[in-house]
Amino acid sequence: MPFFEPLPPLAPQPPEPPQPPWIGPAENVLGAAVDLSLVLARTEDVGVGLSSVVAEPNGVSFVLDFRRRFGAFPGTEWGKPFPPAYPGESRDEEGFRFGVQFSDGRKATSLGEAGSPETVDPSRPASASPRLVPRGGGGGGRHASQVGFWVWPLPPPGPMAFVCEWRAVGIRLTRVEVDAAPVIAAAGRATVLWALPDPGPDPQAGWTAY
Repeated sequence: MPFFEPLPPLAPQPPEPPQPPWIGPAENVLGAAVDLSLVLARTEDVGVGLSSVVAEPNGVSFVLDFRRRFGAFPGTEWGKPFPPAYPGESRDEEGFRFGVQFSDGRKATSLGEAGSPETVDPSRPASASPRLVPRGGGGGGRHASQVGFWVWPLPPPGPMAFVCEWRAVGIRLTRVEVDAAPVIAAAGRATVLWALPDPGPDPQAGWTAY
């Protein structure tokens, strides 16, 4: 006869719902790379670039790369302006500000978003205010730093603008536009690895699982 009594079976757990698409890249999709790299802004001491662009049906991710000339800003805290403020966390007019704008005028910035995508009709993507979501970052010594971003949804055809400002280091409001066509084309090359479970008829779900 066993000394320890058998443990009761664990109660069944409900399946975890799929991740909402505005949170970040889909868990079941391998995005496709976009041949795109940009210098967003530069001064004699600082450079801000955009690279590592990956697109999928629900949006696009990329990395902002920050560089400073060695020896610039002596006695200051280079890391202080990083990472860019999470939505709604900061209103520092001197710190780094970043945003994207679609051809139809919709935009999202690092200062926060308007609207609530939870109630968006997926058949009407233009009804959604875009989301710009920081995805973490890191540094490479005293003069380099990177921050990843996710933009939801995929931009419509036409120009897509990347806008930044960083008064603390002398970067005025700067706007760089690219054609969204390569991003949209790359999204069509993304690979869906497996289907996600149906999120159900929850009226707050309002999104499509790829």
